[in-house]
Amino acid sequence: RIVHGTSYEKSGSLPAKTVVDVYEIKGEWYRILYNGAFHWANGDYLRYMPADMEAIGTAVCTAKVRMNLRKGPGTSYDKAGTLPAKAVVPVYEIQGIWHRIYYNDQYCWASGDYLAVTLYEEEPVTTPTPITTPTPTPVITPTPTPTPTPVITPTPTITPEPTITPEPTITPEPTITPEPTPSEEEPIGEAICTAKSAMNLRKGPGTSYEKTGSLPGSTFVYLYEISGNWYRIKYDGSFHWASGDYLNVTLYKNIENNPNIGDVIALGLTTTSLNIRSGPGTSYESLGTVIEGSLIEIYQENAAGYWHLINFDGTAAYISGRYVETIKKPVIMANAKTNALTSMYRGKGTNFDLIGTIKKGAEVAIIDLDASNGWYLALCSGRYGYVSASALSIESYTDNVTIHLNRSAATITVKDSIQLIANCKDGESVTWTTSKSSVATVSSSGKVTAKAAGTAVITAKTSSGYTDTCTITVNSGTLRPYDSITVKGNVYDLYEPLGEAEEAAIEAYIQTLNENNLRDRLVLTALRFAGYPYGSADCSQVSRYVYATENVSLPRVSDDQAEALASYEIDISKIRPGDLVFFKNYEDAKCSCGSKCSRYRSIHHVAVYIGEIDGKGYFLEASSVVGKSVIRQWDGTNDHSEMLIEMAISRF
Repeated sequence: RIVHGTSYEKSGSLPAKTVVDVYEIKGEWYRILYNGAFHWANGDYLRYMPADMEAIGTAVCTAKVRMNLRKGPGTSYDKAGTLPAKAVVPVYEIQGIWHRIYYNDQYCWASGDYLAVTLYEEEPVTTPTPITTPTPTPVITPTPTPTPTPVITPTPTITPEPTITPEPTITPEPTITPEPTPSEEEPIGEAICTAKSAMNLRKGPGTSYEKTGSLPGSTFVYLYEISGNWYRIKYDGSFHWASGDYLNVTLYKNIENNPNIGDVIALGLTTTSLNIRSGPGTSYESLGTVIEGSLIEIYQENAAGYWHLINFDGTAAYISGRYVETIKKPVIMANAKTNALTSMYRGKGTNFDLIGTIKKGAEVAIIDLDASNGWYLALCSGRYGYVSASALSIESYTDNVTIHLNRSAATITVKDSIQLIANCKDGESVTWTTSKSSVATVSSSGKVTAKAAGTAVITAKTSSGYTDTCTITVNSGTLRPYDSITVKGNVYDLYEPLGEAEEAAIEAYIQTLNENNLRDRLVLTALRFAGYPYGSADCSQVSRYVYATENVSLPRVSDDQAEALASYEIDISKIRPGDLVFFKNYEDAKCSCGSKCSRYRSIHHVAVYIGEIDGKGYFLEASSVVGKSVIRQWDGTNDHSEMLIEMAISRF
């Protein structure tokens, strides 16, 4: 914008990932310099970095799914968020194995155990440049001599030559000639310059070629060709060659070269992070992992037991159907074209796996018309995935556009809610009704709230008369509110109840907990199970419910939970309230499968750590022996409840 505010005239646009200097800040608006002119840009679309910090390198997150970030250089510091796998971040400081990085608008610390770090080197650019510059300058000194050309002032008399001004009209033609050729060429990848100040650009793929300019550090560019360790890039409207030594390169996967390997009969979304296996079982090799919310293309549901046959990067593979929510068979709702080179991802965000890149002008079928989160579920070249809504222009709607709900069935607990989304044509209004309001109610926006155990059918109807339904099953299990947590009679040491002194200490501890603090809230939610019958909630159901209240979806059983959370493992001595602890049988014990099995398969129990009270630690755990969930005292050793502590997890 010309001035800071959306009401002011637009002065141009800033491409994604462009690095610019900031000269002034007014509220959420930043005054930037771009293409030789000053503009105002909205801070909602900028990642601002103060100028007083200078990056010393870059790092890529090598964790399987994501890694914890801390407020200081060590695990004793509070958590500052998480960094997704493969994320690239600037590095500003190093202390031991800890690296100070900038991510999500804040400086934080990341362990070098999960980073691939590239430190900047001093650029040889500056040295050659001054040497080259002085030599030509003397050559330019003769130009003062041509200044007598004004003597040829008679030429001005030949001012009629301006009549040949039609020739300037022809001048745009040369500009057009070179331009179309590069613009038609599709990039094969992208890169960020990792040089500290700048790197040299060349006319060809090697240092023997003439220098054509320099690329500033942290600049984002597209790649068009590769020759050895040299990349042909486009910068400032021209093509150059750049050495791969100073580039962080990401090559695109063209979606046309990554086709499906069969007929997709259904699509699913993972409810937690999962392994993809070469066969239908955990004993088969893991081909990779997908994070929670990843889209799965299913060829055969329950192909072997509860294992689905799926496509994984062009390979037939298997995924546990227990943790995949199947959505309806894909139906094409609209036809669109890409208005720019874009990418298709396995989920709603660039942190998900890249399926492939799609050329500008490619035809894309839209499966889900809801783009409220900025992403369309789409089909292109036989592959299903998510494409940024801003990169697609809808050209027509299909006859299938009646109404389609985002799910056909759901199971929730009394007092819980879920949001249903209706896909229909623009301009259609939707009314919602429930078959049994005593079981579940539905709002005018499609929010369903569970009232009592039973089944209700939610119907969505468009103004054109089209309908679709979702069957809601409500579980009877309800938990007491925080203010009625029952401590008395529920405090144990192994299988023996403890006395009034311990109960009083725990009750006093509960009074210090604050619902606005995340860890305190986890503890309070866990304590609501105290005295709850084991038949209504076993150990993994308790941990699953507690973490679900903070939007973390866990698998159903404890061994799968341990495997899904393995990247968050901590030393047991660093355990904090709200963390999970997983247990296994003694070494000579055998798994229910009849023989000893892998680490995660040997885990048979999970508990929520409540905290240290009067020098003793306490867990909330569902005990099959006692027959209910109890607050159990822990002496701090690995030997507990006739089981051994195998691992501790700090997810937050």
